[in-house]
Amino acid sequence: MILFRLCRRLLLTCSLFVFAGCASEPAPQPKASTPDEAIIFAGYADFYDDWQGVPYRLGGENKKGIDCSAFTQRAMSAIYAIELPRTTLQQRKVGKLIKWDQRQRGDLVFFQTGKRQYHVGLLVDDQYFMHASTSRGVMVSRLDNPYWSPRIWEIRRF
Repeated sequence: MILFRLCRRLLLTCSLFVFAGCASEPAPQPKASTPDEAIIFAGYADFYDDWQGVPYRLGGENKKGIDCSAFTQRAMSAIYAIELPRTTLQQRKVGKLIKWDQRQRGDLVFFQTGKRQYHVGLLVDDQYFMHASTSRGVMVSRLDNPYWSPRIWEIRRF
């Protein structure tokens, strides 16, 4: 695990030098092809490293267990210094509704997972989102995953 984190840090550091360059316009970032690359490209590696694998717990707000809305609340606060309400439905009431083709890293993606059940995650690029999964805890998933894709409800920007 330590070697994996060191490799990720080295990749992040190298990519910063590559992307910094001398050009007056920033170099475009390549699309991530794996969840780990998505996290690194989005600059979320430190936050994700701290939370990866923390188990899901409804109503949980700490490393003993966390639910999806507490996770996005913490992520937005730590990464963007944006304070969000506590629940998924409260989070959905703030921010600006975004069209699918305008989504970008930092947006929250909301899912309807049941008749009255909802889920939220943080986009790390246009293909991946990080979230607190009920089955695997804090993780990164693809938006086109057969489970998540048909359940996408809306995207909001803060």
